Amino acid sequence: MSEQTTPRRSRRLAARQTSASSSAPSSGMGRGASAAPAPSVPATSTSTQAAASSSSGQLRFPVPPPTPPAQPLLQIPDPATNFNYHRGVIFALSQMGEPTEGSGPPRVIDQVGVRRWLGLAPSYLMHDQGISQESGLLGWAQGVHLLVGVLQVLHQRGELEWETIDSASRALAESWSAANCWTGMDIAKGAIQAAGGRLVGCMDPEDRTRYKGRKVYPAEE
Repeated sequence: MSEQTTPRRSRRLAARQTSASSSAPSSGMGRGASAAPAPSVPATSTSTQAAASSSSGQLRFPVPPPTPPAQPLLQIPDPATNFNYHRGVIFALSQMGEPTEGSGPPRVIDQVGVRRWLGLAPSYLMHDQGISQESGLLGWAQGVHLLVGVLQVLHQRGELEWETIDSASRALAESWSAANCWTGMDIAKGAIQAAGGRLVGCMDPEDRTRYKGRKVYPAEE
């Protein structure tokens, strides 16, 4: 009886060992080894989630009001580049608030601006004759006569400054010298002589080389 029991027990023990070995982990880790914990994922904050959701959708930034279109500035012509002398003088007088001859009563005149355009007469003479010796010189002559007409108005009102009439006389003298350097300048020479005669009418009656007692160019004290 004991001989039969011993083989049976040995077979049962072998079966238990085989079952235990088959249920062990396949990774080769022993019974005492524990599995590595899974990495923890940090919790996403509410602000981060909101930013992520806003980046995936439409951004809601404040939109500034539209900028109104810029108003066009008044384009004041540069006397050095204006098309011709006549147009430049007309524009300058309109900016001064002074009507051109025959267009209304005289108003306040900026004599500094008048002197500036008188001083530009010789340069514009060369510029305008280069455009056309006929139409260019006619336009230049009209500009000169407009300015001399303004001087006559100022003289009649007792407002003409000595510096203004001296600038006019100097401009006519320099324009005459420039006209003598070119051929076909008869229109300009005629305009200079006529304008000079009108200026002489503004001089002191007792001495036509003076204005209000002071010598006018080219005369010297």
